[in-house]
Amino acid sequence: FVDGSKYGQFPLFAGILSLAATAVNRLVLTPPELLVSSQSRSDVSSLVASLILIFSGILRIDIASKAPTAVSLEGKEFFEIDASLPVHLKEELEWMARAFLENSPTRSVIVCLNENPKSDDLTGDHQLRLVLRYGILGSERTLPLGSLLAGVFASQKPLTLNDVKLFPSSSQVRGALPHNIASVHLEPLGPRACLILGSDTPRIYTPQDKAWTSAVAAKLQVGLERYMDAETA
Repeated sequence: FVDGSKYGQFPLFAGILSLAATAVNRLVLTPPELLVSSQSRSDVSSLVASLILIFSGILRIDIASKAPTAVSLEGKEFFEIDASLPVHLKEELEWMARAFLENSPTRSVIVCLNENPKSDDLTGDHQLRLVLRYGILGSERTLPLGSLLAGVFASQKPLTLNDVKLFPSSSQVRGALPHNIASVHLEPLGPRACLILGSDTPRIYTPQDKAWTSAVAAKLQVGLERYMDAETA
């Protein structure tokens, strides 16, 4: 992010200086006999311009102070794909993961499979299989089917945790992700798989990011469902 506070300081100082100059010109330098209506209109215009500059500077500084800040993720870098997957599916998963890491705010990519979709065990005993782990990640190589992922599987709708600290249920995925991950996006890949994206910056995933993720997920879902159907046949 650009440091908007620096850009906000210039119009703020310029507005204050202009306002001070207008006041000095009006109250000190201009003799009373020269205070005609045209001079008054000129002073009003200068006053309005000065106030606009001041408010513009304050607004820029305020916006800059609220801009999300990236954190240094605490984890290790992994590039792992389940060796038992077909070659074409491994290639598709690798392409997808690299695309997210190189072209989006994503720093962590996980694809998990729910090999027992009929299970409603949310106690943590039902573990999801991680078939892809790319980027900066935690040490866990499985994920529990907690309420967070179960909700995504059931609704088949994406879910974004814009600021992980505000969602206690995020602890269900932070074993596999860095524990200080800032934001998480969960994208269903059909009823038996889920794409998990993590970023080092809160409130970073834009509508455009989410639309692109859904498009990529739709393509990946086809290959994963064929694989899982073949596994259970």
